[in-house]
Amino acid sequence: MNGLDLIINERKEQLVKHNFTKEHDKMYTKGELYQAAIFCYEAALVTLGTKDIITEEWPKDWDLSYKDKLLGKSFVGKMVECGALMLAEYERTADESVKDNMYNIAAILDAVL
Repeated sequence: MNGLDLIINERKEQLVKHNFTKEHDKMYTKGELYQAAIFCYEAALVTLGTKDIITEEWPKDWDLSYKDKLLGKSFVGKMVECGALMLAEYERTADESVKDNMYNIAAILDAVL
């Protein structure tokens, strides 16, 4: 399984298991999905030891238990979450730059898998 497959599978889990559907995601109009993705990315870099602290804030009013669960994941797990959140944001906005960033996350995953 490659990085893109892992991201797509995580997005499917968000949709099915957690009911974070495209309709649900429409309420995130202030960049919350992308903000959470950047938080995940920075958390992954902290895990890897290439960044000292997470500077991106967790989205306001988001469940802190999800944040805590995320912080307990491995580098790969955090990067997969990052990519899946970027995919959700792309589905919401059709912003090609977000899609490109998601593919960059997939490429990083491919390099470490």
